[in-house]
Amino acid sequence: MDENVLTIVQAMSYGSVDLLSDLLHSDLKEYLNWQDEAGQTILHLACAIPGSACVQALLDAGADVNASTDQCVGAKSPLHISSSRNELDACKALVRHGADLFARDADGNTPLQCAQMNNAQEASAYLLDELETRRLKMIELQSSNIAVLSNCRHS
Repeated sequence: MDENVLTIVQAMSYGSVDLLSDLLHSDLKEYLNWQDEAGQTILHLACAIPGSACVQALLDAGADVNASTDQCVGAKSPLHISSSRNELDACKALVRHGADLFARDADGNTPLQCAQMNNAQEASAYLLDELETRRLKMIELQSSNIAVLSNCRHS
């Protein structure tokens, strides 16, 4: 592992959000989306640390929320990892930053399915609520589009 990446990872492992933020606003920002030989990014690593507040700092700095590990290690997104580990705050931060709720890992599982398989109840409930909210928004949007089209036909 590159010495600069190691510095960032050490800041995360100590839970030092302030130090991590400082590092990500320095010359080390270029390592934000660094990937190891398995395709894991620094964000993947942060999502595996229990209770890591560093996930938000990485996302705020522009980390790739939908980066995927290589197929040989499961093709996991950060949301797959955090949902499997029942890291609710990380799941919420990832979703707020545009994480793909429908991303499939190498086994064809979505983050919700990974949460359910690992009995991650809080993450499962949150992801289900988020999916339902999006479904209701889609229904509302479709209804609005139908009304607009109907008005156009009668004009």
